[in-house]
Amino acid sequence: MKIISHKNMKYDYYSFLNQTINNPDIVGVSFDILMTSDEKIIIYTPNSNFSTTISALQSNTYKNLKITDVLPLDETLNQFVGTNKKIVINLLPIVSLQITDYSLQNIIRINEQYVRVVKNILDKYPALEFYVCSTNENLVYHIKRILTNYKNGFVLTNLNTTYQDVDFYIFTTNMLDEKIIRQQLTLNREIMIFILNAQDMDMILDWISSDNFSKNDKQILNEIYFINNYPQLFLRIFNIKSNQFN
Repeated sequence: MKIISHKNMKYDYYSFLNQTINNPDIVGVSFDILMTSDEKIIIYTPNSNFSTTISALQSNTYKNLKITDVLPLDETLNQFVGTNKKIVINLLPIVSLQITDYSLQNIIRINEQYVRVVKNILDKYPALEFYVCSTNENLVYHIKRILTNYKNGFVLTNLNTTYQDVDFYIFTTNMLDEKIIRQQLTLNREIMIFILNAQDMDMILDWISSDNFSKNDKQILNEIYFINNYPQLFLRIFNIKSNQFN
């Protein structure tokens, strides 16, 4: 099992980074990013007010942000220099609360610039291993076209179910299907499963301990990355479950 840590709301960024970097059981880290109106790329963990908050962040300059729990991407990546952690970067889509033909074309234009600004940052860290993805198909198009030196991926949700030619997929728990996962692994695509909360954790543990989960299916667990808000807790519980069904 390979664990990737995703920041939750419990820890500030510096505590989160310290725990991730110094934990040998965690192979990587996952960040959600967005671009402010002055083209500053920041890391932000979405909360329940997703659309409204994201829109406010994207329409403000970095200097004028009123939310304190954000961190510039480049400042964060400096902390990983000299480590071997994988870094998953999820580009949060541009949020437009009123969609018109004009705003849609504007979003497509901004998406390309968004990815180019991210490229300028990532290129400063040639020794780091980046996985770059999004839930947005247009952003993934630009990621594949512009970020050619990095692994590209697509986040599958119940709203985004179109399989694409990418290097890796991130599955949400409601998209779990071991046959599809095994098929994608056969095609040499890396698979990650995102575990957001306790309900997701229960779904994963039920899935891997069910009677329908064959011995062959259990072997693929060593090939899957689990992106988790509570990696240490998940690992402890998983090890207990593993002892029960081995």
